[in-house]
Amino acid sequence: MSWFKRVKHGILTKTQDKKPTPDGLWHKCPECKEPTSTKEFEANLWVCPSCNHHDRIGSREYFNILFDEGKFKELDENLISGDPLHFEDTKPYLQRLESSIKKSGLNDAVRTATGKIHGIKVSMAVMDFAFIGGSMGSVVGEKISRAIDVALEQNLPMIVISKSGGARMMEAAFSLMQMAKTSAKLALLDEAKLPYISVLTDPTTGGITASFAMLGDINIAEPKALIGFAGPRVIKETIGKDLPAGFQRSEFLQEKGFLDFIVERKDLKQKLHDVLHIFNVKKKSTLINKKKNKQKKFSKKLKYTKEHEWIAIEGDIATVGVTEFAQSELGDIVFIEIETVGDTLSKDEVFGTIEAVKTVSDLFMPLSGEITEMNDGLEGEPESVNSDPYQAGWMIKIKLSDASEVDGLLSAADYKALIGH
Repeated sequence: MSWFKRVKHGILTKTQDKKPTPDGLWHKCPECKEPTSTKEFEANLWVCPSCNHHDRIGSREYFNILFDEGKFKELDENLISGDPLHFEDTKPYLQRLESSIKKSGLNDAVRTATGKIHGIKVSMAVMDFAFIGGSMGSVVGEKISRAIDVALEQNLPMIVISKSGGARMMEAAFSLMQMAKTSAKLALLDEAKLPYISVLTDPTTGGITASFAMLGDINIAEPKALIGFAGPRVIKETIGKDLPAGFQRSEFLQEKGFLDFIVERKDLKQKLHDVLHIFNVKKKSTLINKKKNKQKKFSKKLKYTKEHEWIAIEGDIATVGVTEFAQSELGDIVFIEIETVGDTLSKDEVFGTIEAVKTVSDLFMPLSGEITEMNDGLEGEPESVNSDPYQAGWMIKIKLSDASEVDGLLSAADYKALIGH
């Protein structure tokens, strides 16, 4: 006989005595419909543990996920849109703005900040879909442009996380002008050789896709994010045909070459750090220190070659590196290979290679002799050739075998004329 026996059957609690489940304890996935406790859902970075659906999150969540210890300095947080067109649809635009501010706790559809990702300082803009569908008005364009200005002033990489329905119709042409404005600012980043990483999340559509979202040096997306200009329903009705499976989703766009990576949210911080490392951005700013290099650009104590190498001679030892002009033309240097230490080479023979983001070039012997030493520091910090080419960025030392070859090197004046300065 069992030790427990039900005496009364059925549910005996009266309806009026039943206690409802408190709101907010559970989350139901919109994709697979599986319930997850809110606590587990947040711990999983708002990603469904059953089907991996990435739920929409805003700037607050991304800042906490990406910035070290969730610490950041917000930029231009008090900018608020005006109503220059006195627009009104079902209600006045100003009233709609006030309602969105009150409901979302945000001043507009983007927040900008500086902070560190695994020790690397960046300038970042994150869009909020909760504010009028993440639509881009004049404030969104202005804040992103100012964040780019901060990146330029402080030599920082720029990251933009997009989540938007496109241009804000209530601001009409003022909204469309932001497409050109932000794109022009990003062109300045390119001129300054500062990396721009674009992260596209669900959804990224309309004028956002047609401007800064697709202009990244690297374009990254979250899984299954909707990305496009016009929505799939509009396209289907226009062409009168069914669309391919997965049309305008991240995986479809990556297959067509529009995206570089698809990265799950849990891996996004590390992936951003890895990409920044590829672009030669370190914890301490090692981007080209142009001001410092200009002071030593044409030192009269040095000799030069047509291959843009500099040579410092002390007795029968020559120290060799590449010039400031050469490193600026190469771009960010990521790897230097020299395996000829101990070898005796003739003038103009190759002693190594230098690899930059843009190209790979051979390094040539400016003088004949034995390579007695290389700069071991370049193995871990090849970017020293960018930041300080005449001191920390030296490459090899040569014990000269024919001192008369020195007479064939260029003087500072000759080299200056060669490069047109």
